[in-house]
Amino acid sequence: DPDYLKLAATENIRKVVETTLDGIKTHKLVYEKGDIYFKRTQHPWKEPDSAEDIVQAGLISHAYRHRIDMEYVAELVKLNQAEALK
Repeated sequence: DPDYLKLAATENIRKVVETTLDGIKTHKLVYEKGDIYFKRTQHPWKEPDSAEDIVQAGLISHAYRHRIDMEYVAELVKLNQAEALK
């Protein structure tokens, strides 16, 4: 079945070790429904509001604004625009 992998991706697999009264251990796989059935797995798109350093802020600006917007870069690293230009 070519769609099996899509179905398998919605399951979680746990390995369980069961011990009988005789002390014999058996290993078994338990298949459970995945998180997609019980909770939100995708979240709305959100633009970053901070960056660790000026380089990362420049990369974020290029990725989200398609240019290096120095006003946006300065806002991401919490500097004024003159300090960001330096």
